[in-house]
Amino acid sequence: MYYMYLVIFGMHGALSRYGISMLIGSGEFPLATLCVNLFGCFSLAFLMQYIAKVTSLSPKFISAIGTGFIGSFTTFSAFAFESSSLIQSGEYFYAGTYIFISLFGGLIGCILGYWLSDFLLVQRKRRNHFVE
Repeated sequence: MYYMYLVIFGMHGALSRYGISMLIGSGEFPLATLCVNLFGCFSLAFLMQYIAKVTSLSPKFISAIGTGFIGSFTTFSAFAFESSSLIQSGEYFYAGTYIFISLFGGLIGCILGYWLSDFLLVQRKRRNHFVE
């Protein structure tokens, strides 16, 4: 069953990534890949922690969401390819900007995802404490 979830979530992640790249388009700067990867960093950190603590979904199902959907939604290979293409074409400023924002923005996205998850979990706990 786990592999079926992986396929289903993977298909939806890949289609979502393609849809976003069609909406944003491509130019000299790989904005679509940057947006997808930054959102993916935030989402993985947020969803994996929040869903695991709030729902009764199995760890395998949650893993399938992270590996399947977010794993196919984001792409390190496109990041590496686009970075090297920018460098090879002499677009050093764009390449440096892209690499810097991808690395540090991804880390910040993960931190914010964990922070938001923690914040919402604390709020949920307080709300449930007052209800009881």
